[in-house]
Amino acid sequence: MAAVGNNQKTTVTYRIFEDAAAHNQNNVAGGACTLYTAFVQNNWSGGPIWLKLYDSLEPTYGTTAPTHIFRIHTSLNEVFSFPAGLTFSTGLSYSLVQTSSTAGNTAPGTSSAVRLITS
Repeated sequence: MAAVGNNQKTTVTYRIFEDAAAHNQNNVAGGACTLYTAFVQNNWSGGPIWLKLYDSLEPTYGTTAPTHIFRIHTSLNEVFSFPAGLTFSTGLSYSLVQTSSTAGNTAPGTSSAVRLITS
């Protein structure tokens, strides 16, 4: 069967943010946004890592409480999809760390890739 697509024009705009090195990123969407998909690649064999999302332009990592926390199993790729979107009214920042607690701010021993699709 051939691929089928919708060629109707829409007013939907989206941004893709990608990073394969840093474990903390401030204001990835340039202000308020809605997150629809998060792709995370855990390259660290030392255990699971956690993706922490913040509704903040510049959170104080290890002190500011994240709005959402997602576990990524050891040496695995995870895709988190939010069809209705997660709304960030101030801005979207994230961290990838070894522990799920708010105070946890230790980066995994290996760089892991993150891709975020936002509006």
